[in-house]
Amino acid sequence: MKAVFMGTSDFAANCLLRIIESNTVDIVSVFVKPEKSLHRKRNKFPVKEIAQDRKIQVSIPYSFKEQDSILYLENLKPDVIIVIDYGLILPKNVLDIPLKGCFNLHASMLPLLRGAAPIQRAILNGMEKTGSTVMFMNEALDAGEIAFQKQVKIEKNDDFISLSKKLSSCGAELMVKLLKDLADEREVNKILQDTDKVTFAPKIRKEEGLIDWEKESSTIEREVRALIKWPGSFTKINLHGKDSLVKIKKAFPSNLNDSNDNTSLPGTIVSIDNNVLKVCAGNNTSLDIEKLQIEGKRVMNAQDIINGFQLKKGDRFF
Repeated sequence: MKAVFMGTSDFAANCLLRIIESNTVDIVSVFVKPEKSLHRKRNKFPVKEIAQDRKIQVSIPYSFKEQDSILYLENLKPDVIIVIDYGLILPKNVLDIPLKGCFNLHASMLPLLRGAAPIQRAILNGMEKTGSTVMFMNEALDAGEIAFQKQVKIEKNDDFISLSKKLSSCGAELMVKLLKDLADEREVNKILQDTDKVTFAPKIRKEEGLIDWEKESSTIEREVRALIKWPGSFTKINLHGKDSLVKIKKAFPSNLNDSNDNTSLPGTIVSIDNNVLKVCAGNNTSLDIEKLQIEGKRVMNAQDIINGFQLKKGDRFF
């Protein structure tokens, strides 16, 4: 059974490796998103690297409005197209090419969290569980019939990176199961999504990384975990007379107690104890910060920041 794989990210790469290792399909070509369309020049392209290492043809179309891209895909005569975190929209004339269909792996329990950022939004929303879904693709975004789903628990310390790995592994297992069923001519489930339960996970915007210290610390801590890869959770502080950008890398929510200054403005350092910066947040809560990164510097623990930049009680993030 011939397959075309479309994807770009680490999430997609993990699935591609599992599919290759399963020996279920013959991947005749890998499509990746154009490099210049990604928002950071330093992005790596793991799917492309895997394909090149295994001598699989790589195609990088800018869109599927170009007739050459359509003809190339048609000439491959794929039985299936596998789409995982790809980034380009497939029009109907592409969806109709493979004999057995186009299938997408989405990192949520559809119909929940349709859209570009289901992993980040699951953490931001404080959800206790999410999952992976393999679905038949149609022209609507993440609205196709469901073939397989599996739930994954979100642990309290899960961030975007760790949860992505769990969902990718789970999703790869489901995709391999689907491909085996198709190869063996077994009937595949086609479960309609419940439109009354649809929720959305819109793309993350850079400005969402700016910390609002008026929020409760539990909300800020979820933002730190969800946005750890991009854009990060960032704030500013005055260091030696200069406003410096700071990213919070590891923190825990807590409450202010009697020994803290409950009258401090949100963002104020209320204590420095046990290698932790305790920072006042909204609703009488505090964020206990363990790791930070000052712009242009490496990630450091709180004690190194305190020693190196002479932070003290009463200094304020803004």
